[in-house]
Amino acid sequence: MLRNGCRPSARGEYMEVLPLTAPWFVYLLRCADGSLYVGISNDVAHRIKTHNSGRGARYTRMRGPGGLAWQCYAGSQSRAIRLERLIKQCTHAQKEMLIAGELAYVLAQTHPSGRFFHL
Repeated sequence: MLRNGCRPSARGEYMEVLPLTAPWFVYLLRCADGSLYVGISNDVAHRIKTHNSGRGARYTRMRGPGGLAWQCYAGSQSRAIRLERLIKQCTHAQKEMLIAGELAYVLAQTHPSGRFFHL
């Protein structure tokens, strides 16, 4: 039984209920020069603002502000990191295919074993 947002411990004391961790996303940011930056975040909107204010990654600071081109729900941080690594191995043309909605095809082509990447 919850009381004031708390639940009882094994000893009957009430402890604060911590919220679940925020879901992680992989995103592609289109920079002012047309290049694509790949990143992960659990708050994409805030991360884009950070990039555009000049406090983000060095890559985006040097290429000017841009906009969100694509994002994908990854669930956990470890899954987001794995997917980010795969996307960073993609060519610019393959990243454009991701933006166009061909995620499964691109990941199947990029995975070292040639098998489909399962999150």
